[in-house]
Amino acid sequence: MSERQFCSRLVAQCYEKAGIKIVKDANYCTPANFDNPQLFDEVHDAVREATQADIDFTKTRDVNSETQKDTVKMITEIRKVYGKNIQTLRHVVDLVLKNPEADAVVTDIALRSGYFDHGEVDMEVNPWRYNEHEFREHAQKHNLPVLELGAFIRVIGESSAAVHLNELKTNKRYFELSGGRFFHQQIILYKKLINTEYIRRDLVRKIAKDHYGFVPEIYS
Repeated sequence: MSERQFCSRLVAQCYEKAGIKIVKDANYCTPANFDNPQLFDEVHDAVREATQADIDFTKTRDVNSETQKDTVKMITEIRKVYGKNIQTLRHVVDLVLKNPEADAVVTDIALRSGYFDHGEVDMEVNPWRYNEHEFREHAQKHNLPVLELGAFIRVIGESSAAVHLNELKTNKRYFELSGGRFFHQQIILYKKLINTEYIRRDLVRKIAKDHYGFVPEIYS
């Protein structure tokens, strides 16, 4: 079976994993196979006219899109060298672990693609998250209570920090096993990501402490 993944195939496999069979073969299907009113209900009013705020937002810098683009660029270039089965980042990791001689080529491709360049990009795009004066100005501009905004940033940061910390530990283990440059660069990347989260956390803690005199659990 092909290692390539398509949206309809992914959807069908997710349903099947949950015990719901929506197509005859989850590995080979198209969106047309989902056109079954006995399985799905129509969602009314799912589309609305975009507001000016929506339109303005689409013109802002999309960090997630940039990261995805550079990751796809990296994987595409590595695939040209090592074959069509290199489809995901997991495949890249396995390639380097199983073939240490590929490490130099893979790392150079990753560096050229910009894959490792996103560790501190949030500080460029959202500087208000890292400076108390700008944080308060941002909250006022958007008519948001400072403490509520802080709590929101803290919850989001906590979730991503857990993921990045796990990735850091994993790549440290891979580096110990292989000594590969690719994993060394991964370690640097995830340390940067975690550091930005610590800076945001400390800022939110300071704002909460200034208000309450102590740091409530939700901000800790």
